[in-house]
Amino acid sequence: MTTSSTSDNVSFALFIFFGFLAAGVIVAFCCDSILIGMLYGLLIWFIGFIIAIVVAVIVPKDKGSSESTVVINKADTKPISDIALKKSEEIIDMVMEQCSPQEIDITLEEFDLDDKKEITKRAISGVLSKYKNGIEELSLEFVTYIDEIIDYFGVHDFASMDNAIYVQYCQNVTLLKVLNGIMPNNTIDCPINWQKDEHFIMAFTGVVYYEEQVQTIRVGHSSGMSIRVAKGVYYRTGAFQSHPVSESHMQAKGRGALIITNKNVYFYSIDKSLRLPYGKIIAFVPFSDAMGIQLDKENSKTMYFQGLDGTYAYNLVSNIGNVQ
Repeated sequence: MTTSSTSDNVSFALFIFFGFLAAGVIVAFCCDSILIGMLYGLLIWFIGFIIAIVVAVIVPKDKGSSESTVVINKADTKPISDIALKKSEEIIDMVMEQCSPQEIDITLEEFDLDDKKEITKRAISGVLSKYKNGIEELSLEFVTYIDEIIDYFGVHDFASMDNAIYVQYCQNVTLLKVLNGIMPNNTIDCPINWQKDEHFIMAFTGVVYYEEQVQTIRVGHSSGMSIRVAKGVYYRTGAFQSHPVSESHMQAKGRGALIITNKNVYFYSIDKSLRLPYGKIIAFVPFSDAMGIQLDKENSKTMYFQGLDGTYAYNLVSNIGNVQ
């Protein structure tokens, strides 16, 4: 790559030299005085010669130095080593067997601190991916063990490896704790005014709140005929008969977060916010991508919250009495 660049610069230098030489000859012939023309021609030729030398000799050296530096920088920059990547597979097996953090640390003694953290984060992410589809195999003992690993190696930012896996794991852990009567230690930053002894449990973001709107119209028909009794005067026989028809449709009331606590279900958005105490809720209705809530109120229509895992949300709120 450097040889080719040098050759190109020499060719360009020769082009400049002969260009200035030709220009000098033309100037010499155009002058009225032969002596003055020769002096101008020599001056132009000399300037061209200097420029050609600079292009052919000095510029390639600078370029070669720059290219050499780039190659060195590329060689020095590399991600986690292949050995460390292979080691993370071994650590996954150790975590699955619930080996102590100290045993894992001994296994990683050949690596520096940064590599240890990287390997541990990859291992935890790999382990949690095995529990992303439910809580059947998840236990409180295993959850406590994972927390110990995270604390021991100081890898609380491991969620950045695969956020979707981490979110699913946190949801499963929350449901597991609720089923076992344990109040989850979750937190949220929102402007809701919590009630006394109220604890946040779970939030679903990007949820759309729908209300069923019913509109009643009257439809019907008339019967009979018109009889002309005078010019411009008609007599109509028969009658107009009608009946009410109700039409319903879903109307979006706002997009925000559905927040679950041990005392209430909240919907919070800029357009509309609700607080629904469990004591005033008759039933939860699960759907694949939504959950309906029916209130203990006369003529109350089902409220629908779309944009969440309806089955998970239903299982969570249906067992909330375990931690109240």
